[in-house]
Amino acid sequence: MPIYPSKISNDSPYSERYVFESFSQLQLPWYIFHSVAWQTIRNGRQGDGEADFIIVHPAHGIIVLEVKGGDEITIEYGAWFSHNEHGKHSIKNPFEQAKDSKFALIKFLKEKIDIKDKFYVSHAVVFPKMTIDDNISTYGDRKIILDRNDLKDPEESLKRIFKHWNQYNNITNDHLDCIIDTLAPTITIKKRLIDNISEAEDKIIELTKSQIKAFRQLRRIRKCIVLGSAGTGKSVLAKYKAVELSKEHNVLLVCYNKLLAEHTAKELGNNSNITICTYHHLIFSEANKAKLPIPDSISSSWWENDSASLLLEASDINNTYFDSIIIDEGQDFSYGWIESLELLFSDKENCFFYVFMDSHQDIYSRNINITSFKDWPNVTLDTNCRNTDQIADKVNSIFKDNSFSLGIVGPDPVFIRGYGNKMDCELIENLCEELLMEEGIDSKKITILSDNNENINYLTGKAICNTMFTNFGKKGITVESISRFKGLESEIIILNITKIEAQLIEFQQKCYVGLSRARNALFLVTTEKIASTINFEQK
Repeated sequence: MPIYPSKISNDSPYSERYVFESFSQLQLPWYIFHSVAWQTIRNGRQGDGEADFIIVHPAHGIIVLEVKGGDEITIEYGAWFSHNEHGKHSIKNPFEQAKDSKFALIKFLKEKIDIKDKFYVSHAVVFPKMTIDDNISTYGDRKIILDRNDLKDPEESLKRIFKHWNQYNNITNDHLDCIIDTLAPTITIKKRLIDNISEAEDKIIELTKSQIKAFRQLRRIRKCIVLGSAGTGKSVLAKYKAVELSKEHNVLLVCYNKLLAEHTAKELGNNSNITICTYHHLIFSEANKAKLPIPDSISSSWWENDSASLLLEASDINNTYFDSIIIDEGQDFSYGWIESLELLFSDKENCFFYVFMDSHQDIYSRNINITSFKDWPNVTLDTNCRNTDQIADKVNSIFKDNSFSLGIVGPDPVFIRGYGNKMDCELIENLCEELLMEEGIDSKKITILSDNNENINYLTGKAICNTMFTNFGKKGITVESISRFKGLESEIIILNITKIEAQLIEFQQKCYVGLSRARNALFLVTTEKIASTINFEQK
């Protein structure tokens, strides 16, 4: 039968797993949705709604179900308590919970679906471990209660609830499809593999289970760390959340990298409810607006120790506050910067704060990781949905990672034996000529990344096959440093590594960032020693 999701997580409470198994007996036209969360405006502000189960039947309507486990439930002078092997715990009145969720769902569906005809939503409560013989005082009529015996015949029990509420409906197929799409959405990213060097066909990449789980969890969680290695969809999810929250919130989407901020702003277009910038730009912008002095000579020490104070002073003068803040590439931030941003909320009780990060990309040596965020819940993205399998293998081999990939087959990465100096530029020019002339590759699909400023400066401004080598965002073949391009991606990456840092971890992080920018094709121009150091097998 249609049940969303088709399987229940082992992490779900036993009571919900028991109900899920019972409802799995139902056949069409029953539709079951487990653990649904949404956001809508309640009492003039953004509010959360959620339901343990939502039942949909075209001929009757919708039921919102609240599930209460525990071995025993008591009501003492109006206060509800659950008892189990761990002791006695205070709980909310499940009938009030179900009723509140019902009204919140009605409002949410009306906002999302254009339904002119009235449709009915009712509520009920499930006690899967108990036998209930009568009404529960004035709180709940026995007819809107499902106990352990009712779950043996869920269809008749649900019909009894519809009958109690006198619900007879006619949900059309179009409206049913809209309800399903709204309560159990499928999110996709379209990705094209390069002609002549790949399978030459369009691929539709559905976000994997870990990404879908992250989307669902972030509907419920207001403060969260999202962890993921390169290519696992962190920036996609960050932009999605910014757009979603901007419908009702004033959102700050902040990162460290100027190119990433500019590219993200261009992607999301003009949205007056989203401010997209780097942390540095935010400070300068607020300080200038507040007419506060900015040091003439700014050292790295000032950024680490004093910049946050200037931001807070300026934002207080300007009255600059946000309802939601999202940090992309959070490993580039010092913890003090993150703490300063946390003080820019207009309403700390109803704010949303997400930090997306990958410790492998800590090329600025902030040494920030999950242990820095005590008591913050975290979500992990573990599937690479950017790179072909061949590129993902090269990326994973640097830190011996075991992240999963989606099985996209592409060309093998190519090692080009270089010199580790300016002579590499001639090899890069020859390769670009081959890609443009023989392979027919569009110049905008090619990006050259290097750790050598002399090579970057030499190539920038030159031309080959009537195509300019230029900076990111301009017409031609992009030439950038690895650090400036962090957070971005390109169909084809030509990576030029010329030196090994004294600290091996810094060198590995640099190579990890550079290799992982390639979506479909990768060329490494470097020395044999460097290629061997990062486990880049030579073929």
